[in-house]
Amino acid sequence: PRRRREPVWPMTQSGHTWSHFGDRAENHFGREFGEVAREGWALFHGRERSIYAIHALVLLGVAESLEEEGADFLTWTVDGLAAYLNHAYDEEGNHFRPLWADGTDLSGRMIETFGYYNQTNQPRPFTGSDADGAFLVSYARAFRLSGDERLWRGLRGMVRGNGLGELGPQPADPPRLNLATDHADPETIYALLDLHRSHPHPGLLGLARRIGDNILARRTRDGFFVPSAKHLNASFNAQEPLALLALHAALTGRPDAVPPYIGSMGYIHGRFDGVGRTYDVRVIYGQTED
Repeated sequence: PRRRREPVWPMTQSGHTWSHFGDRAENHFGREFGEVAREGWALFHGRERSIYAIHALVLLGVAESLEEEGADFLTWTVDGLAAYLNHAYDEEGNHFRPLWADGTDLSGRMIETFGYYNQTNQPRPFTGSDADGAFLVSYARAFRLSGDERLWRGLRGMVRGNGLGELGPQPADPPRLNLATDHADPETIYALLDLHRSHPHPGLLGLARRIGDNILARRTRDGFFVPSAKHLNASFNAQEPLALLALHAALTGRPDAVPPYIGSMGYIHGRFDGVGRTYDVRVIYGQTED
């Protein structure tokens, strides 16, 4: 963002985090980390999820649609995913460490000051992301489109880390999958469908079907899809219906009959009656019986 006003340092109120003060990471961390402190280079607190899960799927969708003309999009995205895997992925814990984009590891470090990334009066740790279905589908899609085996280590680790079994040392090896899993993440269905299109082992479809059954058993209420049976309100942006349609299309031999999934980050950010400026995913779709 273009800086139109100079923030007061040290920052003590949320107003100093607004975008008219310019780059919020620079304002918050520039004194400590120098030029790498920019919002686009902050791979922590969910920013890494936007870049390497959601945005990666969008770029891979562009590459697939453009075919030869989209070759650069595919190369850039696959190279980025491979580099992020090498620098950030903790296979034992199945999570991505918090980083700056130059590779600076922020694991175990605290945000001591008030600012955009810590609007409290207490120190807060830098946090990364669990390697869940959102990352699994972006890496599986990239592997399907590129065949780049640099991604395979991450795919094996993510499948294992989510309790789904073992893919095998090599992509063509038959997987040993956990068909008794209670996993119910719709994004994992897309990942398994992409892996099946790369190497059509029947167990991959069987595992996707098991996850679909889990979704129907655990993520519905009164005929609507919700995050859990305790949630009160169903979102028009729910991912589960498209995932189940994609699964049905694959099981019936028509994988291209359903529009491809290219990531999801739908929300409305604004003022809500009685609660001020916040997100619909918190005050509407996050409501539960408790």
